[in-house]
Amino acid sequence: MGPSTSNVKRKFLIVGLALAGFLVIAYSPLNRAFGADPVKQQPSAQLAGLGMKFEGAAGCNAAKCHGSPTANPAPKPAGNEFVTWSEKDKHAEAYKALAKPEGQKIADALKLGKATESSACLNCHGLEVPANLRMDKFNVKEGITCGACHGPYEKWEKPHNQPGGADGLRTAAGYKVLKAEEMPYSTSSPEHQKMLKDYGLYDTRPILARAEKCASCHLAIDAKLIDAGHPTPFFELAYFTDVEPPHWREPGGYWGTKVWAAGQVVCLRDAMNQLAERAADAATPAKQLAAAQSQALAHLLMFRHLVGPKAAAALNAAAADIKGAGADKAKLAAAAKSAAATASSLMESIAALAPNEGKTSVLLTKIATDTDALKDAGFHGAQQQALSLSSLVASMKKGKGALAGIDELQKLIDEKLLAAAGDEAAFKPADFAADVKNAAGKIMMMLPSGAGVPDPIDLK
Repeated sequence: MGPSTSNVKRKFLIVGLALAGFLVIAYSPLNRAFGADPVKQQPSAQLAGLGMKFEGAAGCNAAKCHGSPTANPAPKPAGNEFVTWSEKDKHAEAYKALAKPEGQKIADALKLGKATESSACLNCHGLEVPANLRMDKFNVKEGITCGACHGPYEKWEKPHNQPGGADGLRTAAGYKVLKAEEMPYSTSSPEHQKMLKDYGLYDTRPILARAEKCASCHLAIDAKLIDAGHPTPFFELAYFTDVEPPHWREPGGYWGTKVWAAGQVVCLRDAMNQLAERAADAATPAKQLAAAQSQALAHLLMFRHLVGPKAAAALNAAAADIKGAGADKAKLAAAAKSAAATASSLMESIAALAPNEGKTSVLLTKIATDTDALKDAGFHGAQQQALSLSSLVASMKKGKGALAGIDELQKLIDEKLLAAAGDEAAFKPADFAADVKNAAGKIMMMLPSGAGVPDPIDLK
């Protein structure tokens, strides 16, 4: 990816999020479900509930730990994770958003007191834990720091500094697979839960668990917060992973395709659960219910291109019921719950997805020629279509390398589609549709025909 494209991507992120005054968007976590077992996600409130102590990011920045000015060569740990996070990652600025006038205005509307001290705000804009769980270098003003994503430092600090790092903890917790590309674990997996409860370590190496962690603050939001002026969140894991430089090493090849798939299945589940909750709440304003509906449909319309016929039929049926529910909130909630259940049942298959050129090619072609995203999900559909195309083209480029026309295609997507989907007030559906059609033509000319089909990710 060239510098100009990266700059366009970052501009889209800034327009879509920072202009509204927030860099990390959420209010309260929803109940999640993987299979039949409900699991609560782990923003501040749940992590603090483990009863273990937290250290600040400053406790991890020693030169021989994570504070090296330059990265170590692979396969050693990079060693410069703190530097990458503090200098390049917007999560390090999340707390500062609360001190802005926009942040306090929202807190005032909800009678929360100071935004910088409100648990409702700090749950995702920082790391709020009781005084007795704060170690010497803990500082809430650091924003979304190590502990906010990886959990309390107290019991995993020494073991993760041993040879092999956190793999020793993973093995002790019962992990049978340690390679990121093959990990079958989600947040609710017994192994992941054991590591969390025994050591306080929220393991973000399994791609499903990473997606669940990110979505817990970048998708779930209380409708009352939106009413008070908080931006509506939107998320696509692969795109934002690329825009915010990872402070970890990502696998090579077509790994980005699997990151996209994991993010979409988790966001589909969580967006549908959120829609069901809003539909069940009589106090939800019509505008917020409509927004939740279009957001949930946007993820469904993207994800369905990866699944087999049975799952596609179930998702399409749920989508039809959602669109046809009208004022019947009970029917809307039931359809949303059905789609969420379908997504949950497919997560295990997503964990086993082996991404390659053929699967990436097919997804690109299907998504680029999808006219339902804009028609059925409006601006939210356009957002997910643009983000998905950008991420999958980036995955193709990383996996395939030199490919005639791919730079021109990526420039079109980033400068036209992403730019249009970054500003709802200026969004012009007809122009976006024309640009998508143009991109689709370039994709079909660029990619070999019959390159392959996605794995049979389907209902049993």
